[in-house]
Amino acid sequence: KRSKSKAHKLATRTAPAIMLPEAVERFMKAVASETPNLVPFWALKFFAGIRDAEVPRMAWTMIELDVGKIHLPASASKTGESRTVKIEPNLKAWLCTHPNRKGAIAPGATIRKRGFKKVIASLNGKDSAGNVVNPFIFPGNAARHSFGTYHLFRFRNAGETALQLGHKGNPAMLHEHYKNPS
Repeated sequence: KRSKSKAHKLATRTAPAIMLPEAVERFMKAVASETPNLVPFWALKFFAGIRDAEVPRMAWTMIELDVGKIHLPASASKTGESRTVKIEPNLKAWLCTHPNRKGAIAPGATIRKRGFKKVIASLNGKDSAGNVVNPFIFPGNAARHSFGTYHLFRFRNAGETALQLGHKGNPAMLHEHYKNPS
């Protein structure tokens, strides 16, 4: 059997699943309504591209709202290297709504999982019998993929987007895994 070239694999791969801005807005409003303690967790994922495993390792002391930067130390980073992430106005607005900006940013995994299920349940459409008829679709890793896609589209700078995502400024990973042409 002949192995396929990297170019062929890239040409035939499916784009990462992202959420449209309207769906992100609906989701974030539901989070604010149903589980307000999870707003910072989801805001950092959607509007800063912070990884699932990184947000629970973060503390509020890493966020400098007045300066507009997040310092992610090596101990909190997946790659074991520190990075600085710029806080865009939409992220700042969501983080400012959180009244208690002390200690850990994210609650434990069980609380996060239960909160996510509660939010999705509130977004699902149901018929008179209580059956889900219009499910809210939340693709895997949608927050980070959406951030990478929209940041690249908005700023048109693959190197900067790659830095924000923690890819050491190398856009190859961004183009291979995050860029969504749709």
